[in-house]
Amino acid sequence: MKNKSLKVFVACALGAGIGSLTALQLGIFWWLGLLVGGFVGYVSYEFKAVLRAMASAWKTAVKLRPHWKNFWMLFASFLSVSLWILLPFAMVSLVVSDKVLHWGLLGMTTGAIVFGFVFGLAFALDQSSSAQTNAKETFDMLVKKGSPISVFFYWLPKGIIWVIIRIPKAVLAMIIGLVKLAKLMTKFIKTIFITIHSEIRLLCGVDAAIGTAIGYFAGNAIIGAIAGGLFGLLNYEVVSRRILRLVPVKATPK
Repeated sequence: MKNKSLKVFVACALGAGIGSLTALQLGIFWWLGLLVGGFVGYVSYEFKAVLRAMASAWKTAVKLRPHWKNFWMLFASFLSVSLWILLPFAMVSLVVSDKVLHWGLLGMTTGAIVFGFVFGLAFALDQSSSAQTNAKETFDMLVKKGSPISVFFYWLPKGIIWVIIRIPKAVLAMIIGLVKLAKLMTKFIKTIFITIHSEIRLLCGVDAAIGTAIGYFAGNAIIGAIAGGLFGLLNYEVVSRRILRLVPVKATPK
């Protein structure tokens, strides 16, 4: 897709369409759809350049080499224990048809996966020897005490004692890891933004957000997508190229 005008139209239409769908689903929080639409419009213009920038930014940002072995063993062991704890609720949900129970089970499962991911990554990013020791001790404990019988007859009665002894060290290691993760992601996102940012991308983001608002108030995501695309095309061709001259206009042959 070499035509910049077409790229702008597609990016704005795509952002406005996705943003409108999001806004219509969120109700009173429809304004979050503006952010979604603007973001999609911003990054979808010349998306291949974004992918190249992400690869380059990741190489630039990641100087710290995580201990992926620690990550996988802690993530898997924590998740297995969590699933054993959730098993009784899952069995009940098969018998009892209750939406609250089903959604609650889904939420707890998702939460266990997310927390397990962060839990493992935090230990993996902390390079200190104490963190590695804590990771090994935590893994051994989860494996040895993570069977169905141990979960219900060991974890529950003796969980409070384990929490008092082990959790402070684990929390400290997690905090150190999360701080490093936050720094890494900040550098990663900043590098991407510096690499890909341009006036045209900003234009696509703004016009996609405008299209999102139109789609929301019209109650139709397709209308929002068309409006966003047309606004982007008009803004690019008329305002940016011919009025503000942010983009050079090709001279017409005489």
